[in-house]
Amino acid sequence: MSDDTNPKKFLTYPEAAAFLSIRLPTLYTKVSRHEVPFVRLSGRMIRFDVDALRQWLRERSFMPVAPKSNTPDDETADNAHHALTGE
Repeated sequence: MSDDTNPKKFLTYPEAAAFLSIRLPTLYTKVSRHEVPFVRLSGRMIRFDVDALRQWLRERSFMPVAPKSNTPDDETADNAHHALTGE
């Protein structure tokens, strides 16, 4: 998955923090806790795969659910509850 607006495949710490819209110290913490995907190229050299970060963000995305509408089954259940409890 390639994005023409960001042709780089691997990002540095500052680039990844900007990409994720988080502060640099937050990214360092997430890496130390293994909370974000990263690639260790050598001892201290770490890079971030753009595609892996996108996937990580997608996995953490919240999609709101439409409110449940009253269907005949819901009304029947409500009527049964009302008949049993008087509420």
